[in-house]
This record gives sequence, structure tokens and C-alpha cells, in this order.
Amino acid sequence: VGDPVAEILRYSEDYDFIAMASRGGSLLKEILLGSVTEGVVKNSKIPVYVFKFKVKKKDKDIVECSKYYPDLFERILVAYDFSNHSDEALEYAKYIAKKSESKIYILHVEEPEYEKHDVEKVVEEISAEKINVEAITASGSPAKVILRTADKIGATTIFMGSRGRGTIETILLGSTSDVVVRRSNVPVFICRTTKDED
Repeated sequence: VGDPVAEILRYSEDYDFIAMASRGGSLLKEILLGSVTEGVVKNSKIPVYVFKFKVKKKDKDIVECSKYYPDLFERILVAYDFSNHSDEALEYAKYIAKKSESKIYILHVEEPEYEKHDVEKVVEEISAEKINVEAITASGSPAKVILRTADKIGATTIFMGSRGRGTIETILLGSTSDVVVRRSNVPVFICRTTKDED
């Protein structure tokens, strides 16, 4: 009994990650006040896996939940920006790819204000671990590029990091991870860290 976000976070302290459901579309109330899922993603100290689904209602009762993911790890899209939090997300993706023999797509969104990085070097290192991996480089708004790429390659899940801290702009408009969690059509694994960036 109590605030759902606070209670979920309190009970999650001894676990490895949290699995949650999201309807995949936000009501105006949720956009303004924040949904339970988004509250947990923003404040959790452990990774959160958000599964997207749609519901059909009849007389205020849920009669059907759609979206089942039998090939959840077939094509893993990792949004990678060379930060500590995306490194952690990539490590999780690599672990799963080895277990499930799936393919990883590493997406790096180049932004003019940041230095350029060598994505191919990362791919070479991962390939050396006998993992099927491919690099994708693009430019534009990170959230939009991630969502567009996920649709284009038919990603079955998205892995990404979240710094766990926000500027006024991200609080008002939503961080990249907030937008992806809210708008993605496939499950999103958010690896949150409060580590300072080098």
C-alpha cells in the first residue's frame, strides 16, 4: 500500500532488475504527471526492462492484452554513445547475445557538439568474442534516430543507458531514454547509472 513508484523501488533493492509493463502510449495525465513506469525508470538504481503492450477494454474491464515476444532477443538494438551508462547496457546485451546466439546492432548517433568516436573498433572487439554484431552510424535527434532505426531493422528489443540525472531541458521535454520508453513499439531495457562520466 502506498505510492506505486516508491513501493516498487523499495522492494527492488535486493533484485537484479525490474520488469514492468507499459501500454505503449501515454495519456495526457501521464505525460504531465509521469506514469508509474517512467517514475521507476528515472529513479531505479538497477536496470528496468519495460515491456510494451496494448489493451482492449470493454465496460472498463481489460478483455485482451496484445504483444507477445517469442523472439525477444533475436535482434538487439543497442543505443551506444561511449558513456559509462551505455557501456553497461552493452555488457548486458553481449551477455544475452552469447546465451541466445542473437545479433547485436550497435547504433551510434553522432552529434555535432561531441567528439567523434570509432564505432567500428567496438564492433571488432565484440566480434572477437564470437558475437554477431553490426554497426550503424547516423545523425539527428537521438531519440528519433533510435526509434526510426528500431523500426527499420526490425529490432525485437532496445538496450540503452540512462544517466539518472537531468537538466531543466530534459525534465521539461524528457530525456532520450524517456522518449524511447514512451514511444517504442518493442521492449526497452534501461540500464541506469549515477556514475560520473570521465
